[in-house]
Amino acid sequence: MTVNRIRIKTKDSDKRVVIPIAQDFDEVLGKEQQLALWDRDQIERHTNPILDFETMRFSPATILPDNKIFYSLLFATQTTPNGNAAMYSNDYSWAGIYYPDINKRRDVFNKSFFKFDFYTFPFVTELKISFSVTMPINNGLKVSRQIDNNPNSPNYDQFAWTRALAEDDDFTMGPYYYDIESSDFVFNSVGKGKENYYIQWLKDDFVVPDKNFYMTCRFFNAATGKVHRFINKPQPIDGNGNPVYTLNGQDYFFYRITFDRSNFTYKFREYEQGLWSAADIVGDSLGNSIKFYEYLNP
Repeated sequence: MTVNRIRIKTKDSDKRVVIPIAQDFDEVLGKEQQLALWDRDQIERHTNPILDFETMRFSPATILPDNKIFYSLLFATQTTPNGNAAMYSNDYSWAGIYYPDINKRRDVFNKSFFKFDFYTFPFVTELKISFSVTMPINNGLKVSRQIDNNPNSPNYDQFAWTRALAEDDDFTMGPYYYDIESSDFVFNSVGKGKENYYIQWLKDDFVVPDKNFYMTCRFFNAATGKVHRFINKPQPIDGNGNPVYTLNGQDYFFYRITFDRSNFTYKFREYEQGLWSAADIVGDSLGNSIKFYEYLNP
């Protein structure tokens, strides 16, 4: 037997006994290590890889130093498009949300919102959504709207008019005005305007390498239950003056956003048939805001 080949010799001076037996059992040139490596490789192959899905806040990089960002989301004031930007308004009453609804913070106002969807490609037939951002409408810029005391008007608000009259020391009998929200927006890094200033997106490009996305806009109307689609320019007419309802998706439905992971900023640009340049950055002022116009479809 093998054990019989081991002899232990001792002396009176020895304080310990050393048994020359190997402590590893890898008798075939690293077989144990090879099995361990194979096990680890198989586990990695058959389980999900470790991916970093951490997100970061991206802020707008605009031309102006304050880096505010502006949106104008405009509703049609006519039922037939004429190609003119003047037929659009930032007044929610054209969408069926009237001044008393806004002033009294009724559900038809509080539960309405804009939704921006971001796609990897600007092709209507191949849309693949990557992420979405919602915008509550109670953050809009405030404007003066006249209090209506006409019972036949959808904006009729006898209570507000009577209260304004009671506070009128000169008894001018009007006109009186609300100070209520419009569908123009400005966002910045402080205060109430932070809500839609930052966009959360992936910090690492390993999961989603794309840095360019294409944004569309819709309005979810709690007053009517309708979903309004928007386009990036006034709805056109043809050479004969007839309204155009069939639109090229690449020309009319998108803005392009570019994320810069080196400084965690984003920029919006106009988008049309794949043509864009650094000069056409939008959103840096109310005059150069990200404009969407209600799309009319019979």
